[in-house]
Amino acid sequence: MKAKLQFLILAIAISFASCSEDDSIPNNTLAGDNGFEFERTAYVTDMIYLTNDNEIILTSRDVSNGTTIQLDAARFGTINGDLSEKTYAINAGLMSCAAIVDGVWNNGNIESGDNILGEENADAGFMRIVHFDAIDEEITIIFEFTRKDGKLVSGSYSGNFTRLDI
Repeated sequence: MKAKLQFLILAIAISFASCSEDDSIPNNTLAGDNGFEFERTAYVTDMIYLTNDNEIILTSRDVSNGTTIQLDAARFGTINGDLSEKTYAINAGLMSCAAIVDGVWNNGNIESGDNILGEENADAGFMRIVHFDAIDEEITIIFEFTRKDGKLVSGSYSGNFTRLDI
């Protein structure tokens, strides 16, 4: 019995020693929540809006009442507002992509904040509409972009959307 206990303790010690810092999962990952990640930090954006031009806006706060508020957000626009279930890539159907942390929503625009993704720093990437149902107002998207400095911005959303007049 003593040998089994020593073996168990040794096995536990080896398993802890074999994990490097890169193998660990940070406490602030999305863990299935809607949002995006950048530099091992999760930004939950659990609301999604479609504008009159079918621009897709993910936000951390309700922007439907038009007031000025601080938020994290991601914004995507496709050529001609296409919302077909397909992949839209930089220079191949994707007109715009942006992700802002600690930005300010003001009259339909996201101002200031830390611009972690935009046309000026996106090297490659895509936004894919996995599911779109205009009748039931449901959408599922995934996205992944590599910035010019090699850093990754990725995320997803699945759920109901709200129409936003801006």
